[in-house]
Amino acid sequence: MAVRTRGGQTNVLLISDGSRQQTFAVRAQVNGPGTFELLRAPSRRATNGVTLGGQSFGNETRSGRLAGGRNAATIAPVDGVYVVRLPAASAGLLTFAAPRR
Repeated sequence: MAVRTRGGQTNVLLISDGSRQQTFAVRAQVNGPGTFELLRAPSRRATNGVTLGGQSFGNETRSGRLAGGRNAATIAPVDGVYVVRLPAASAGLLTFAAPRR
């Protein structure tokens, strides 16, 4: 699933719902690298201990912003394709910056 924000950023949600690592090849109409953040949780029904790129809301948030150190990988395209490998039963967010105007 992909969405474009009002500011022009594109977010692509990748889900590996199988019992093995999956490789995704994403062809996007963007220029330059993307960033990838892994979504982690202790279980698929977890409501605590959930992180995105190493950041979380903690037990509660007053700002609505993720806190903590961000851990994002830069993904460069190869022949116009962004390749991402996800562990089994996991998800991640591939983000592309808004085009420069």
